[in-house]
Amino acid sequence: MRKKSLIIASLFLVSATSAIAAQVGDSIVGVELGGMYTNTSGSSSNSNNTIYEAIKVGHYFTYGRAGMAVGHGNSHNGLETNYLGGLYDYMFYNDTKFTPFVGAVLAYSKSTIKDPNFTVNATGFSYGPEAGLTYEINREFDLEIGARYLASNISGNDAQTIVDIDNITQYYVGLNYAFGKAAQKTIPATLQTIPKEIFYDDDHDGIENSLDKCAYTPDNTEVDANGCMINRDDDQDGIPNNLDKCPQTSLGLNVDKNGCEIKYDDDNDGVLNKNDMCPYTPYGERVNKDGCIEAKNLHINFGRDSYIVQRESMRAIDNYASYLIEHPNYSVNIIGYTDSKSSISHNKKLSLSRARAVVKELIARGVNPNQLYAYGRGEANPIADNSTSEGRAANRRIEAELYKN
Repeated sequence: MRKKSLIIASLFLVSATSAIAAQVGDSIVGVELGGMYTNTSGSSSNSNNTIYEAIKVGHYFTYGRAGMAVGHGNSHNGLETNYLGGLYDYMFYNDTKFTPFVGAVLAYSKSTIKDPNFTVNATGFSYGPEAGLTYEINREFDLEIGARYLASNISGNDAQTIVDIDNITQYYVGLNYAFGKAAQKTIPATLQTIPKEIFYDDDHDGIENSLDKCAYTPDNTEVDANGCMINRDDDQDGIPNNLDKCPQTSLGLNVDKNGCEIKYDDDNDGVLNKNDMCPYTPYGERVNKDGCIEAKNLHINFGRDSYIVQRESMRAIDNYASYLIEHPNYSVNIIGYTDSKSSISHNKKLSLSRARAVVKELIARGVNPNQLYAYGRGEANPIADNSTSEGRAANRRIEAELYKN
């Protein structure tokens, strides 16, 4: 008898899960009432019928349900059982109010068997299959009937008595209340779309094979009602989303076959066209971050405390004048420098005079005066050591900063 109660506990746990309302995503609470037929051996070798009741909780998933139950059983001949169990059932969802199921149960019981000659406490596990049927009364309530057959290792003994429960057969009826996110009885989409038929979708795009006009669509591709790819192009670069490896390209940019920006640099100066303020820099010239030629030493030098352009500097002026005439879209800052002799104020004035002298020579050779600007920076930014005569001669120079108009 003690073994019988333990089996009932296991079975009750199973029914607790099975009684979940047939709504995927719902949870349930419920009650169960049933009978159990138990075979025992040992000091008490007979069969017993026991009545049990239980409270259960559970949850429905896409293909089944899982739950737990606690219960109590008591028979007329002295068997009393308390139990805790769990189960999982596979649900055969369909488009009717009836849902068959099959599942497995595992329960732990603690029982007391009272007899005129002895009292024995028994504990152990029972396990086995179950099957049954639920009926949906409405969206909240399900009625369930079912049966289970469980093998058992429940046993107990005292100094003179040994009782073993060998197996248990259980039958029950339950009532369950469902609550949760599901609004109605959930039937898998395959059954809703094609009732009574097996739903095949080889390319996993959600369109059944018999309706799919594009049967081998790549995985994770958005499709229309015919199962054919929808060629969306969210960044409007001409490359469909499914082929676009740069899906957020800015509007208007030129892109390659992968949808990624083509980074043009027509003058090969290392600055991309879109950032190049001087897009036609002569090849080989050093440029700044804007793509314009860096300040360039024109190798025009002067005598001590003089702003007269020396004869040997005229070739440099001729070459630079030719360049500016060929590139009228450029302007240039002509910058004069001095060595560190004399005062700062004197050197400032002298460097400006030198810059103006060079501007005058460039204009004389045909350069547009609007392209030319003269500046004097005195003894700043030396390129050589002012403590030597050679260094001072190198610092008496002209530099040019070219930029695009």
